[in-house]
Amino acid sequence: MNKNGFFNRILSNDIVLMVLSLLLAFVIWFFINANSQTESNVTISNIPITIDLSKEAIDDGLQVFDLDDTTASVEVSGNRITVGSLSASDIQVVALQSNSIIAPGSHTLELTAKKVGVKTNYNFASNVSPSTVTVYVDKYKEKVFDITDDIVYKVEEGYYANSSLSETMVTVSGPETEILAIDKVVVQGTLDGSDGNSKKGMFDLIYLDKDGNELDIKMSDCDVHNVDVTLTPLPIMEVNLDVELVNAPKNYPSIGINPRRIKIAADKAVLETIKDKKVIIGTLNFAELSNENHLLSYDIVLPNGCKNLRDRLKTNVSIDLSG
Repeated sequence: MNKNGFFNRILSNDIVLMVLSLLLAFVIWFFINANSQTESNVTISNIPITIDLSKEAIDDGLQVFDLDDTTASVEVSGNRITVGSLSASDIQVVALQSNSIIAPGSHTLELTAKKVGVKTNYNFASNVSPSTVTVYVDKYKEKVFDITDDIVYKVEEGYYANSSLSETMVTVSGPETEILAIDKVVVQGTLDGSDGNSKKGMFDLIYLDKDGNELDIKMSDCDVHNVDVTLTPLPIMEVNLDVELVNAPKNYPSIGINPRRIKIAADKAVLETIKDKKVIIGTLNFAELSNENHLLSYDIVLPNGCKNLRDRLKTNVSIDLSG
C-alpha cells in the first residue's frame, strides 16, 4: 500500500483536518494553562531609586545632590507568565524617611519596593537590594572664581616668563556646603622655556580650601575643567623714561623724573624699535607751569607689546622753579 497516497487522502479530508486542528489546539491550551499556574521567581534589576523630599524641605531650598546607589533590584514571585512580563517600570523603589529630612547633610535611608503597574498578581520574594541608600541633601549655590596661575616657569636669565591662560574664571555650582569650602582655584605644574621657545601645556583646575588643602568637589559642576597655559619667554631691557618739552626757556631748570629707569620685556623685534632705549611718557609744557603747579604725575605708557616689569604704573616729574 502506498503510504504517501494514504496520507494525501487524510490531509485532503476536511473533517479529518478539522479534528486534527481541534486536537492540536487542545494540546497547546493544556500546556499553556499548565505552565501559567507554575510558580516562578524572577529578579527585576535597574529599578531607579526614588527620593521624595517633603514640601517643607523643598520650600527651604533643599535638593538631592548625590546617591551612593541610583538603582536597585528585587526578587518577585508569581506565575511564570506574569513575572516573566514584569520590567523595572512596573516597580518603584522608594526611600523611607526621606520626607523627614529637614537639614543639609548625608542621610542613610531604608529602601522598600512598591507595585506601580497594572500587573499586581505577584509578590515580593526578597527585600530590596541594596537595603539602604546614603543620600546627600543640601541647598544649591553657584559662585564664580578667578583662576590663579601657580605654574612654575623656567626661562633663561635675562628673560621674562610671559604667560597667558585660555580661561581666567570658572563657575562652580552644586551643594552650598561644598561651594563655600572653596577658597581658591589654581592651576599648578611646570613649563620649561629655558631654550627660549614658547611652550604650551594643559593643566587641570585644583580647588583649595583656606588652609591650602585640595578639595574633592565631586558633587559640583564646573563650566571649566582645565586650561591651556602658554609660556612665551621675552627678553628684558632697561629703558629711560623722559618727557617731551614744549615752550621750554633757553636755560630751563632741572627736571626730576622718578622713577627714571625701568625694566621692560617684549619681543626682540619690538625692543629694537625703541630708539636709544628711551620711552617718552608725555609732554611737559612750561607755559602751563606755576609755583603751584610744578609737581606732575604721568602714566607709564609703553609701546604696544611691551610689559612693565615694575609695579609702579606712574612716574612723578618735578621742576625746580625756585629761580
